[in-house]
Amino acid sequence: MQELSLQEATQVSGAGTLIGDAIIGLDNLANEFLNTPLVSSVGGVLFDGLSPYTFGITGAIHQAADLAGYTVFRTVEVIGNLLGGEGTINYHYPTEHGPAPF
Repeated sequence: MQELSLQEATQVSGAGTLIGDAIIGLDNLANEFLNTPLVSSVGGVLFDGLSPYTFGITGAIHQAADLAGYTVFRTVEVIGNLLGGEGTINYHYPTEHGPAPF
């Protein structure tokens, strides 16, 4: 049996990085899509600006939906990181609602 050199070990571990980077890249792509003015304005019009008589209830529904999505996207990022991926994600939730609670 032969030991792997540092270069060979780096090449072998690169497969996990490729998969992890792809997962994080797709996660960021989905968030960038949600941050586009067209998509982002739909939530604002349908929920936040629906009626002045809703007393913020529909805005709370919009924020809850975005928070649920943020939770899923953060989980996907963690999986990507565990698989060796690196990258920055421009999350949708903080773009519309400020800092995320976690």
